[in-house]
Amino acid sequence: MKKRVEEIVERFEMSEHPEGGFYKENFRSAQTHENRSVLSSIYYLLHDDHVSNLHVIDADEAWYHHEGDDLIIHTFHPVNGYKALILGNSENAEPFHIVEAGTVFGSGLSKNDSYALVSCAVAPAFLFEKFELVSRDELLKDFPEQEEIILKLTRG
Repeated sequence: MKKRVEEIVERFEMSEHPEGGFYKENFRSAQTHENRSVLSSIYYLLHDDHVSNLHVIDADEAWYHHEGDDLIIHTFHPVNGYKALILGNSENAEPFHIVEAGTVFGSGLSKNDSYALVSCAVAPAFLFEKFELVSRDELLKDFPEQEEIILKLTRG
């Protein structure tokens, strides 16, 4: 598994993502709307005990599973509440999920000593200035029943 993770990081020239894991942007549309590309896409890799820390962006994000084990996308929405979306190829998983704009979300692997390679497409295109890591304390106030997940997917 570790050798495969190293191969993926090297092949796609991935860098560490501020939310956790590794990424490489592989597309940014030349087409724009209101001075912003209409679509961007990345490869995203989690492995071992790495997580995607809870964050929010201002755009819809489509997730596509490519290889490895299932990934659990944890979503927290003021209207829809908490949901766990299983992304992968196992019996209980789907290979595709959408996280709607304004939803707090993060992800982790379904089992230890594993990895998952996915793609994430964002429309309108992802901008780091529209990316925000979420406060643990704020989320615990709104979703106290999800304390274990919130503590795992946030930093201090």
